[in-house]
Formats: sequence, structure tokens, C-alpha cells
Amino acid sequence: MLQFCSAIVPVVLMACLGSLGIGRDRVPVTPVGPAPQSGPLAEADPPAREYPRPSEHPSAAATAPASEPRGAEVAPPIDVHRRRPPPLVVAPAPATEGGPDGSRRPANEPTTEHASVRTTHAAADSPGTAAPSEGGPSRSSPRPSAHVADDNSRAATMETAAARVHGDDGRTGRDRRIVGWDGRVMTAWELDHRRPTEAQTGRDGVRHRFELHQARLNARFRFTDRLRAKISADLADALGSTEQLSYLRDAWANLRVVRAFQLRAGRLRRPFSRLENRGVSKLPFRGRGLFNQLAIEELSWGDRAVGAMAWGKLSWVDLKWKLMASNPAPGNPGVDLSARVQVEPLDWLAMGANGGIKRTENAAGDPVDGGAAGGDLRFRAGRVYATLEFGAAQDWSYDVKGDDNLDALPWMLGAVGYVNVDIPVGREWVLQPVVFAEWADSHHVYSQSEALRVIGGFNVLWTEYLRVLPQVELVRPVGHASRYNRWAARETYYLLVSLQM
Repeated sequence: MLQFCSAIVPVVLMACLGSLGIGRDRVPVTPVGPAPQSGPLAEADPPAREYPRPSEHPSAAATAPASEPRGAEVAPPIDVHRRRPPPLVVAPAPATEGGPDGSRRPANEPTTEHASVRTTHAAADSPGTAAPSEGGPSRSSPRPSAHVADDNSRAATMETAAARVHGDDGRTGRDRRIVGWDGRVMTAWELDHRRPTEAQTGRDGVRHRFELHQARLNARFRFTDRLRAKISADLADALGSTEQLSYLRDAWANLRVVRAFQLRAGRLRRPFSRLENRGVSKLPFRGRGLFNQLAIEELSWGDRAVGAMAWGKLSWVDLKWKLMASNPAPGNPGVDLSARVQVEPLDWLAMGANGGIKRTENAAGDPVDGGAAGGDLRFRAGRVYATLEFGAAQDWSYDVKGDDNLDALPWMLGAVGYVNVDIPVGREWVLQPVVFAEWADSHHVYSQSEALRVIGGFNVLWTEYLRVLPQVELVRPVGHASRYNRWAARETYYLLVSLQM
């Protein structure tokens, strides 16, 4: 009897518990597998699925052995319906002309391998754009990660740079050809006392005034590596002038065949005199001298003219040569030929020689042939700069037929030298004492036609932009000045201010 009860009681208890639902509760089971990815590729985990106990799983009968003890843990199968991150996919892009290796790369993309890869989840840069995924419906793309933003920034930067190179940045071709411009304003206040002799023309007296010496604008153009041009104008020259385009200074184009042979045509300086061809912004005083004013400018042995010039540089000997054919003085028929050779054998020494011939007409309408020549030395050592120059030119405007003492055109002579020293004061200021001396003769046959000019000053410079030149200039005829002497005695005190832009 006891054996029967011990066998039937468990059966009855199990039946009762089963009818009451005890022991049949569902338990959550987390699938076993690789950890989900983090970042923009990872999506929110779906809610955990509820499986029955192992014994109640549909596949339990096929997977669990018959002898498996009750309560043993069995790993559930992988949920095939769970969504996984999408794989990396190469996004196709329109191909353009390939690079140096012949491959066809996408436009606006870097040439590196990693920068050309785009994933489908990063194809849409703004939230809300659908991105296809594998194994489920589409969802909104997350915000691109930092490395995706960096790639896009680099691509945008390269695209902008390419647009600038190829001219797609909104600028016109004419704007891209301007490679440099600058300007300069020079103004001065002066007190001048002039005292001509009875034989000289002009009025005696003292005057003081403000003057605008320059209001210069320069523009430089570069079309190719071989072709460039320059245009400059001085608005100060237009004040009170009746000449057409009196403000035009330089207007030329230059073609470089090779460095040793180049062609330049337009309105440009004649290659005569080192002092004449040195820019005003580099001169430590006002004006280039008595001989320069008379022979170089008034008689047009130098200065600017319309013509063509062949020139070049030989780097192996540090030599520069120039040969120019141009019009003579404005309004005169004829032709000018000018030439100059300059060599720098040492770092501190440079030498130059120049010459010219002129075929034109004098004031009486008679054809004349004249000549000019000159030479110069330049010394530069540390902060000391010095120049010596000599020049001689025939006065082609002189009426030889009206002078019984002459059979040929008279010569004008000149010798000039100056020295300046740069003394730094701090990091941006420079004190520059300068001394200038000149001798000039307006007529080599007649006496009492000579004069001396002396300048002394103590300039103040601030970087390369501002120059203040307080100076004193004295001009004295040698002996008693005759009517052949072009220069009267005078003293000039001036303060010149130059601003470079």
C-alpha cells in the first residue's frame, strides 16, 4: 500500500500544478552572438524575444538529446530576423579624366584610396534621408561621424582649390591676370631762393610752396610664364598739363624667349644712365641732378619713349644687356638707338656702360645726328651704398649754323656721385644720412657754363612704406655765369614725404 501511494502522489501533484499554470512562465533569452557595433553603424537593439523553456522550443526535439537532464541550459538558435549593420559599399561616382597613372577617378575627390570609399549610410548627409539596409525596412540615417565630416571637408577644400586653378571660382580671366599692383604718393614743402645773373633768364626771389611730386599707380600682368605686361600712370603729371595722356608712364609687354633673349615693346625707359633707370622710390634724395634734367629729360637721351627693346640676362657672368630703338623727342621726326651693358663681377661692385645715337631735326628744321655715352660704378658693402657716374651728350637742339665758333654740335658733360648709410633704430625704423655732389657743364666750348650741386640730408625710414626726407640743396655756378650756363645760383630747403602702397 505504501509503495502505491509513493508512486501515485507525484503524478497527481504534477497534474494539479500543470492545470493551475504553474511552471509554464516564459523567460527572456538573449541571443548568443557578436556584440552589436557602436557609432553610426549600430542601430537600437530590438526588444528581446521570449522563448519557452528549452523543452518547449520547436527545435528542441531535433537538437536536444533524449537523455538530456531536465533543467540543463541550452543556447537558443540565432535570431535570423534580427537586423545587422549594413556592410561597406563603394558608392559609384561619375568618372573624369584620369590622373597621371591613367586611372579614371571621381571628380572632386582626393586621389587616395580611402577617400574614394563611401558607405551607403553616409550617402545622405542630412537627417531623415532613407538609407537602405539589409534584412529589414529602411530607417533614418544617423548624423555622419567625425571622420566622414573630415573627408567631406577635405574634398570640398580640394574642389575649391581646383576651381581656383581652372578659373571656376567666379573671377573673370582678366582679374586672374593681374599679379601685382602698387602705388606711391610723394609730396613736399619747399622754400626756394633763386638768384640768376644779368646774363641768365629767370626771376630773382624767394618762394615757398607745397608740391605733389608723384601720385603713381602701377599694375603688372602675367598671362603666361613667357608673356607679361605693365601699365603705370602718374596723376601728378596731369596737373596743369595740356599734353594728351601726359599721365601715362609705362605701358609695355614683354616676351621671354629665353632668359638671355627677351623682347619688350611699348612705352618704356631708354637704357641710358644707371641713375635714370633707378626708381624714384629707391633714390635717397629728390631729383636726379643737373645733367639728368638737361640731357636725359629735356633732350630725350634717356627718359621714356615709344619703341622696342631686345634685352637679356646671362647668369653665368651676371651680365645684363639692352638694345632699344625708339622715337626721338616728342613731336620730332627721326629715330633713336640706345644700348647698355651692366655686369656685376663682385658682390660689392657693379659696372655699367651705355651709349646712343640720335637722328632727328633741330629747331630750324635741319637734320642732325648726335651721340651720347656714359659709364657708372656702384659700390655696396653692408649698409653703405655709393654710386659714381659720368655722362656726355650732344645738344642736338643747338643751331650750329648761327654760331661761327662751332662746326659740330656742342657736348654737355656731367659727373655725379652720392653715398648713403642705413642705420637701424629698433626693428622698423632706419636713419639714413646722405650726401650728394655733382658737376655739370652745359657747353663744352664756352667757359662760364659750369655749375655745382650739393645735397645733404638726414632721412627717416619706417619699414618699406614711409620715407621722410628733410634736405638742403645748394646750386652754385662756377665763376660768373654766362648766357650759356643753364643753372642759376639757388638754395632750396624742403621736406619730402613718400608713402609706398
